[in-house]
Amino acid sequence: MSQIKNNLLFNSNQSKTYSGNKYGFGITFRSINQDFIYPIVCNQKELISRLEEELYDEYPKYKEFNTYLTCNGIVLKRFKTVEENNIKKGDAIIVNIME
Repeated sequence: MSQIKNNLLFNSNQSKTYSGNKYGFGITFRSINQDFIYPIVCNQKELISRLEEELYDEYPKYKEFNTYLTCNGIVLKRFKTVEENNIKKGDAIIVNIME
């Protein structure tokens, strides 16, 4: 568990330069059943669908499920940007499975 915390701290503090001089920041994807915690660096102009694709490349079993994403209790729009979904540095995105 301490390894996960260290990775989260490292990745949430990590910054990248993106086109247009936008700086990246860390967010975390988490499964509703705590199967995974996946930190990722993104920028405000990235589409949620692109981040979700990266997540599912890392955890391919989730491609088999009908999922939706929430952050701070709000369902995210996949084809809107991080900024348009009001996601901020350090936020956790929950991967929910529709039953």
